[in-house]
Amino acid sequence: MADKASVPFNIYTVLTLIAMLALLAGVAYLIVRSNALFGSWNPMDAKDLSVLLPAGMQSLLG
Repeated sequence: MADKASVPFNIYTVLTLIAMLALLAGVAYLIVRSNALFGSWNPMDAKDLSVLLPAGMQSLLG
């Protein structure tokens, strides 16, 4: 029998872990794909895309 002082490992814990793993896998996929497309994990660092930003924000890329 399980000890009453221990935390139960129920279905909500399992579902939370599955959702967190799916989220982390999605973020990792986006980082890898962005690196392949833009040469950086952050697509806003790509110099080719800086022309798409408003003129006031281009100075922030400096």
